[in-house]
Amino acid sequence: MIPIDAKAAADIAIAAATSTVENSDRLGLTWSLRMATVVDNSVASNTIIIVDGDSEQSSAVSMIGPVVLSGRVYVITVPPGGNFIVGFVGNFGTLSGAYVIDNARLTGGGTWNGAGFNSIPGCSAVSFTKLYESTMTNIEIDLQITMYTSAVSMVPILGVYDSFDATDHDLAGGLLFVNINTPHTVRASGIITGLDAGARTFTPRWRVALGAGNLTTDSNCFRILKIRETPA
Repeated sequence: MIPIDAKAAADIAIAAATSTVENSDRLGLTWSLRMATVVDNSVASNTIIIVDGDSEQSSAVSMIGPVVLSGRVYVITVPPGGNFIVGFVGNFGTLSGAYVIDNARLTGGGTWNGAGFNSIPGCSAVSFTKLYESTMTNIEIDLQITMYTSAVSMVPILGVYDSFDATDHDLAGGLLFVNINTPHTVRASGIITGLDAGARTFTPRWRVALGAGNLTTDSNCFRILKIRETPA
C-alpha cells in the first residue's frame, strides 16, 4: 500500500463522504452527521462506536483509515443502519498525540566515559504506547538530564534506547562543559521515524562525544523525559 499524508487522507474522506451524501439524496434517503467515540478498533473493517446521545454500541466503516481507541470521530449515518466514519473531531495532530511527560529524581548515580551509548545510572525508563503505524505518525523525544563532569571541555550526547526494536536513537543537542564537578542540565531532542504501533519502553542513554573525563550523575540529579506521537 502506498502511504498518503494526512491532508490527502482528509481529501479522500471528504470526497467519499460527499459521494455518500449525494447518493443518499438521489435515492431519497435521509442522513445525519454526528460525533461518536471509538470503543473497539481491533477489526479494521468493523469499527465499534458509541454515537453521542446513544447508549448502545454500533458498527461503522472507517473511510479515513485506522482510528484510535477512545478517539472522537465524525460519523455519517445513512438508514437503515450504515455508519461511516468520515473525520476526526479536532485535528489529526491532536488525536494522534499519545503523550507522556515523566519527571523524576535519579534513584542513584554513576559515571561513564565511553564513546558508545550506555544507560544513565539511576535514571528510570518510561513506557509509551504508540497508537498509529509508521506511515501515519512519528515519535518526538525531548530529554533533559542533570549531570556534571570531571574534566572541562567535555561534550555528552544523549539518546534513548527503544525496547521494541532494540535500537539506540541519537538526540540532537548537548552542552560543552567549562566547569568541573558543577551540575548542569543537558537537553536534547529529536524525531524518530519509521516506528510501528505498539508498546515501547524508552531508556535514557548517554555517551561521550568529546573529552577525556567522566560524565557523572547522583541522587541529586533530575531527569525530564517527554514523549509525543506526532503526524508524519
